[in-house]
Amino acid sequence: MIFLKGLIFLIANMLVAYLIVFSIKAILFYPKRKKYWNSKPIPFTPGLLYRKQKWLIDKLHSLLNDYLKDCKVYSNDSRISKWESTVYDKTWDKFSFFEKQRFIPSSIKRIMHYYSSLFVMEFARQFLRNFVPFLMERYNVNKYVDLVDKKLNVDMILDFFNKKIYKYMLMVFVGLALLIGIFNMIVFFIVS
Repeated sequence: MIFLKGLIFLIANMLVAYLIVFSIKAILFYPKRKKYWNSKPIPFTPGLLYRKQKWLIDKLHSLLNDYLKDCKVYSNDSRISKWESTVYDKTWDKFSFFEKQRFIPSSIKRIMHYYSSLFVMEFARQFLRNFVPFLMERYNVNKYVDLVDKKLNVDMILDFFNKKIYKYMLMVFVGLALLIGIFNMIVFFIVS
């Protein structure tokens, strides 16, 4: 009888692990359409990926447009200017070895330190402000976002999730729960 009580720990832990993994799948994919109760919409329907599909495409378009706008603005508040200053700060720290050279005069050390950091920042500036927008226009990235919008099929993602992620995630979670359940069962037997 005490063994059956110990098995409750094992079964309960595995059940909780299964419910956690299934809850993740349910939040992402279920239900597929908006559900109603007495002609009032039920919250959190459809599933998260079905709900956020249009939001994702709109977000991608806005990110691309915001990036292209930031490329044209040279104020210190723009995102690209902040990236450039971060690159300058990081390279300033990396090129601090110039200051440790003993046989070079200090004025030349400062000049080498400053201009090497400035060179890397200018390279990053040209890359971020000219080359990336050139590639975006050359390969018409907005067209690919529209293509993703047309081809994005959440049912296909669900199929991939079931085959490649859900099965293995379920095995890992239930396996860990099994080990924890065995440990709990052993502790229960020792205590009782």
